[in-house]
Amino acid sequence: RSNIVIPANTTIKLTASLPAISSNTTISGATNGTSIIDGTGLYAGFAVNSGVTAEFNGLTIMNMRLNADYTRRADSTIGGAAIFSKGIVTVDSCHFENNIVDVTGANDVGAVGGAIYSTQSGNLTVR
Repeated sequence: RSNIVIPANTTIKLTASLPAISSNTTISGATNGTSIIDGTGLYAGFAVNSGVTAEFNGLTIMNMRLNADYTRRADSTIGGAAIFSKGIVTVDSCHFENNIVDVTGANDVGAVGGAIYSTQSGNLTVR
């Protein structure tokens, strides 16, 4: 299991979408909301692969943007700008702010899960 700790009063600003999480991983921060991962309004956040367990604790995940293609239902291009999961995900004491799924350039009924989207094969727990 990989353990990643983001200290309090730390902001990580993405310069690209994050790679998929392909092995069991825990990402932890300060529960006071000051461990921030910021997509800068341009990039998508976390994608959890099938069969993988991921835990997100005490993070603020904000300004993620997923430009979705609703015609491609089988993959991560349809929802979950902050967290998309086909695996087993636990979210504990996290804040989500301003995460957007944009379908073909304009938000409409095709957008699913601005912050979190878990597929039917996934398992999601939010505390």
